[in-house]
Amino acid sequence: MLIRDQLRQTGDTLHGAAVSHGLPRDAIRRVLDGHTPRLDRAAAICDALGLEFYLGLPRPAAPPQGDAPALPPDLLRDLETVARTLNQVVLDAGGDPVPPEALKRLTAADGDMPAGLVAAPFYRDVRASAGGGEPVFEEETDSVVAVHPSVLPASTDEAALACIRVRGRSMVPTIDEDDIVLLDTSRTEPIHDELFVLQTEDGLIVKRMRREYPSMERMFGSPARSSRPGIVAFTTAPTPEWRLVSDDDAYPARRITTQDRVIGRVVLVVRPM
Repeated sequence: MLIRDQLRQTGDTLHGAAVSHGLPRDAIRRVLDGHTPRLDRAAAICDALGLEFYLGLPRPAAPPQGDAPALPPDLLRDLETVARTLNQVVLDAGGDPVPPEALKRLTAADGDMPAGLVAAPFYRDVRASAGGGEPVFEEETDSVVAVHPSVLPASTDEAALACIRVRGRSMVPTIDEDDIVLLDTSRTEPIHDELFVLQTEDGLIVKRMRREYPSMERMFGSPARSSRPGIVAFTTAPTPEWRLVSDDDAYPARRITTQDRVIGRVVLVVRPM
């Protein structure tokens, strides 16, 4: 077995290797007894044994000399589907997505996205604030997130998708710290009670947009005198306005200003496990 062979090479014991790396004394023994460890525990055990922790497709053997036969297109598509599924598992667990150039190495011969998956650019260093906002800088994406169209609204423009992380907790329970939101950047027209990402003077923020009436005084204007006792006349008709609202009531809502620019509608929220 690999673990025992590694211990023979290092001259260490099961308990000694575990304790010297801050693990419980029986951590490695339990693996030998058939218990499946958590991912973080498995990584720590590999580190204690001097082994590489690798999660992914089986690594191919060294290629033979000369031209190797091409893999069938169906097999290439299956391999790409597995790779993108593993990428989504890593993303759901809070890890960084696989760079797109790595995924392209498994792209099928015809270049089609397998199983109908859609690739959305992931801007890992840009964050939308679910709090007070923060500065945003232009950058190029080096990662993608693959999703199935069935989890997206029917009207989503797949070519206009983008992914960013969220900072802050003003949108709890809908969106929490470090959640990833998938945006449709073609949808910039406000929709009542839907989530949008906006560029503001404070930076990029994610809020719920609602069309609401202002306060009574602002809605009706200053009251005018009336000749009839008990009757108050108002000079203006009520007009609803768009407001940015947090799902956490502790954060006050505010009106949209001319300085605010809608970046896109939130069409999916991915929460790390």
